[in-house]
Amino acid sequence: MEQRKMKTNTGEIATPENEILLKERFRNIEEIVLLTLNRPKSRNALNRELVKTLHEAVREVNKNRKIRCVVITGSPPVLVASTFSV
Repeated sequence: MEQRKMKTNTGEIATPENEILLKERFRNIEEIVLLTLNRPKSRNALNRELVKTLHEAVREVNKNRKIRCVVITGSPPVLVASTFSV
């Protein structure tokens, strides 16, 4: 998989260590994008910054008509922490 780097709010190039959302495209399968929530210390809990970044990423993906599938996952140990019940 090819790692695409995004700019952070401070303008610096983000690395996997300081990036809250990782975006990857598969080289042989252009139709699939993998978005990984990257806040393992908080168990990928959603906060305003992460929700905003995720929303921007989905809007960017939506502009590309070649993309057919978006997979949202979380960095280990969990997909996302949750405090609400269904």
